[in-house]
Parts: sequence; structure tokens; C-alpha cells
Amino acid sequence: MEASKQELEIIFDSITAMIFYKDKGNRFIRVNNALADATGKSKKEIEGKTAFEVFPEQAEDYWEDDKEVISSGKPKRNIIESFETAGGLAWVRTDKVPYRDTNGRIVGIIGFSEDITERKRIEEILKKRQSEIEELNVHLEHRVQDELAASRNKDHILIQQSRLAALGEMIGHIAHQWRQPLNILNLILINIKDAYDYQELDESYLDKSVTKGKQLITKMSTTIDDFRNFFLPNKEKEEFSLTEIVENTLSLVEGSIKYHHILVKTEINDDMYILGFASEFSQVILNLLNNAKDAVIGNNVEKRKISIKRYRDS
Repeated sequence: MEASKQELEIIFDSITAMIFYKDKGNRFIRVNNALADATGKSKKEIEGKTAFEVFPEQAEDYWEDDKEVISSGKPKRNIIESFETAGGLAWVRTDKVPYRDTNGRIVGIIGFSEDITERKRIEEILKKRQSEIEELNVHLEHRVQDELAASRNKDHILIQQSRLAALGEMIGHIAHQWRQPLNILNLILINIKDAYDYQELDESYLDKSVTKGKQLITKMSTTIDDFRNFFLPNKEKEEFSLTEIVENTLSLVEGSIKYHHILVKTEINDDMYILGFASEFSQVILNLLNNAKDAVIGNNVEKRKISIKRYRDS
């Protein structure tokens, strides 16, 4: 019997988990070596004393759990508790069950505690890192939003610059288209003045001059409409003639092309119809013509010529 008791004592003190018995008065009856080692106290310093004497700061919380187990007669598991040690704050996960005598009466509680200090330390590190990551994500999100806003602003500026450049090109083409009719209109006005000075201005001469002037103004107004319609985007696809698109686009830059003494030769033997956006296609042709014109002028080419050819894939 004594040998069995000693054997149980050896087993009790060899278990790495902390084990303790407490009576209904919150007094420690037995503790094993693992609990004594964890607290930095000897078994004699703990046994026979209340939790308030051994763990004054945490005793109230311990006692509340003990009373719940004693009154309900049911175990309470996974209790996360802490206590002060010589090495600092330690954390344990504790299961508490009713301690019954041979007659089945509850006379206290039995506790089994597992040291989770290292786990808690890692959890705190992970929690801190998670917080840092979330903070970094928020910071990065703000940075991304700022960069996107800056990028959108740059895109807006580029679009505005592109529109202004296109507007400048359009005004330049209109100016070239208007140069000749304005010169003719100026000559008509000069001739009317001369006819008046030399008393040659009669009703017939005046009517012819006014008619000619109106024709020129109509042509200039038509030029404005042509350019305005040219830059209006198509909402839906439509079938359009390649030859017609090229001819219409050439008519818009005719004045500028002639002013720079550039010959434009088109080789579109048979017409082709394309399903797409006519206005956008015209703008592509216009951009190609402008680029070709700038290249010819910029490289000081003597025989200035631009060729437009249509190829069909076989």
C-alpha cells in the first residue's frame, strides 16, 4: 500500500502539467512539482494556504471559477489565467473539475493547468504584426488612392493637352482653308472701292460682287461645318466608303497641303466598304496625314509627296 502511494506521488510530481487540489475554503491541499516550479515557490510554501495568500492579485478571479465548479458540480474547461512569477507574468490554460470524497460529496476542486506563456507571447507578436500589416495596408491603400488620383490628374492633363493639340491642328487647317477665299473676298472689296472711285460702280457690278462674296462666305461656313462634323464621335458602327472617307479627310487638309507644296497621290483602284466608326477612322487618316506632312517638312524633302495606298489581305 505504501509502495503504491509512493508510486502515485512519483507519477503526480513527474507530470509536466500543473496539478492542484483545493478545498471549498479556497485552500490548496496538494500541488505537484510542476506548479511549484512554475510559481518559483516550494510545495510547502503553497500547500495549506489560500489562493489569496499565494496569488493575491489573481486570487479573486480564481475563486470565482472555483465557486462556479463547486456550486454546479460541472467541470469548467479552457480557462485562460495568469499569475506572477519570478520571471514575469505567466499564462496558463486551466481545466477545473469537482473534487469529490468517497461518498461523492463535493469537497473542493481539482485543477489541471498547461503553461501557454510562449503561445501567448507568439499570439501577441502575431497580433502586433497583424496590426502593423493592417496599418501598412491602410497606408498603402491611401498611397495607391493618391497615386491613382495623381495618375488620373495626369491623364486628364494629357487628354486636355491632346484636345488642345487637336483643336490647334483644326484651327490651323481652317486657317489654310480660309486663306484663299479671304484673299478673294479682299480683292472683291478692293474692286468695289476702285469701281466706286472711278464711278464704274453700277447695280449689276455690285450684285455680281455681292453674289461672289456670299458664295465665298458660304464656302467658309461649310468648312467650319465639315470640321465640326469630322470631330463628332459616332455612337454606333456604320458601313462607310473608304474612298469617300479619304477624299473627305484630304479636303480638310487641302489648304495646308498646298501651302507646303506637297503632292498627295491616292491609289485606291476599287472602293471598299468598312463596318466601323467613320469619324474615328477619319481622325486616324488625318493623324497619319499630319505625321507624314510634318516628316516631309521636318526632313527638308525637295520633292514633297505623300502616297495613300489601299492593300487587301489575301
